[in-house]
Amino acid sequence: FASMIIMSESRTGIIATLVVSLYICYSFTEKLQVFLSKRRNQLLIVSLMAITLIALYLFKADSANGRLLIWRVCMDMITERPLFGFGHGGFLANYMQYQAEYLSAHPDSPFIMLADNISHPFNEFLLVLVNYGIVGLIVLSLLIIFTISQIHKCKQNEQIALKSMLYPILICCCFTYPLNAAFMWITIGFIIAYIVCNRSNSSILYRTILLCFCILIFTVQMVRFPNERRWKITEHQSLVYNTEAVLKDYETLHIDLSYNGYFLYNYGAELYHYGYYEKSKDVLLECSGLLNDYDVQMLIGE
Repeated sequence: FASMIIMSESRTGIIATLVVSLYICYSFTEKLQVFLSKRRNQLLIVSLMAITLIALYLFKADSANGRLLIWRVCMDMITERPLFGFGHGGFLANYMQYQAEYLSAHPDSPFIMLADNISHPFNEFLLVLVNYGIVGLIVLSLLIIFTISQIHKCKQNEQIALKSMLYPILICCCFTYPLNAAFMWITIGFIIAYIVCNRSNSSILYRTILLCFCILIFTVQMVRFPNERRWKITEHQSLVYNTEAVLKDYETLHIDLSYNGYFLYNYGAELYHYGYYEKSKDVLLECSGLLNDYDVQMLIGE
């Protein structure tokens, strides 16, 4: 497993693996606990970790500097709307404009050649700050603290297992976008479900809340699924069916999928392809309020 992580060249994966491996070894090895109880040895471990971080940074310096640029631009966004942020999808709708303004104001920036088409800040906590502000980050922090406090009420071996699942996710959240992967949500759901079902006090209340939450998520997804599936079918049919039939389906879907920036971009691109330029421009301008990147602006320009 460790060799696969190294071969993937995922620096975040390497850091998460090292930290969790050290935690597991520390939890089960008394000699290691004694070794790390000495201040000299603690300094040694910290020094080794610092050297590892520097080496990982130098391994892909341009990639790391690109993320530093993203985080710097995000600071401007957070400064403008610190309390409640830009709202759901605010990063996708506004980041590229802020990046353009930052680079225009700093034409000599060493990061200027690292600017790219960005859809995520490579930090889940930063994404929450941009979208939902300090209030959203406080709520998220309280949920994480509450989850860890509940894990501490489990048995020792259960604590180690649950923390070994939770800590890598939190580490990855600092440097990438793990919450875009369904497997991460399954893991988080398992941790929460185990904690709730493991409680002896007020278990009925907690289980009822968890069940209602799962039903809510399932209902939302089932309501969205038919339209998402029809969109994908229509997108495929655009390659073989006649223009009017395809655009009629897109127009119908537009009513239900107007919240989806990626659908609006696809719809605008189809209209452009078939020569309906004015309608395409209107849809793409609507799209830019939800998803605003190089591709959208280039298509509007064309």
